[in-house]
Amino acid sequence: MRANAEKSDPLYDDFWEGGAKTFFNRGTNGRWRDVLSEDELALYDAAAKRELTPDCRSWLENGGPI
Repeated sequence: MRANAEKSDPLYDDFWEGGAKTFFNRGTNGRWRDVLSEDELALYDAAAKRELTPDCRSWLENGGPI
């Protein structure tokens, strides 16, 4: 998607510094786990359990068809 980012939506340039190629960074799932602290991950886990269905959480964390 990054290679064709400008074709997907011209508004990315208005909202993201660096445009669409910045928005579509690496295209891998779960990278946030290496960025958040253990406390932040615990907050995320509690919120996900409270707010999301298991299917929705799986899609959010792993991607897949909608």
